[in-house]
Amino acid sequence: MAGDPHYHLHNFIPNLVVTDDGRVGSIDSKALTTHKVPEYGAFFQARLADRLRSLGLRIGLDADGEAAVALDIPESAVTTFSKRDRQVEADAQRYARDLAMDWDELSLERKQQILHEASAAGRLRKTKEDTHAVWREQIAELGWTPESLLGAASAQEPTTAERRETAYAAASASLSAEFQLNAVLDAQRLRVHA
Repeated sequence: MAGDPHYHLHNFIPNLVVTDDGRVGSIDSKALTTHKVPEYGAFFQARLADRLRSLGLRIGLDADGEAAVALDIPESAVTTFSKRDRQVEADAQRYARDLAMDWDELSLERKQQILHEASAAGRLRKTKEDTHAVWREQIAELGWTPESLLGAASAQEPTTAERRETAYAAASASLSAEFQLNAVLDAQRLRVHA
């Protein structure tokens, strides 16, 4: 369904800075190196995880070790609310069939055009109220409620040693993957893994 809850967030970097002397200017995009953007993303994910933990959610990392995920969202809910791409493609293929077109024979450009039209049509079919009602029904069918996430985290904070061990394990795994691609890492790249 158009507008289904998404499982990700974006970290926006506005093209605006205020200098130490109070002047307003734009960002020097050359300074946003291939190392800085991932570092900012990692910082954003860490802050997001902290915020979600403060709400009582148990937080871990995704399979790539890069994004914060709520551990207590059941896989059935993730699958149910991650269907938009599949739905748009099915709608596009149905639309092509209705026009006596063979989807497999269409050019990439034509497929993209039809996919765009199917996506837009899907977004226009439902009102916000309809969408929320459908979400509530789907969640009820799964036997799950978003409220079940709140307070799922242990009331006891991990010890400093436990936090360090968790951080060490995550950094070790990501650095190991990094060293599969690069023999040398500079300090900026290491900061991403910190």
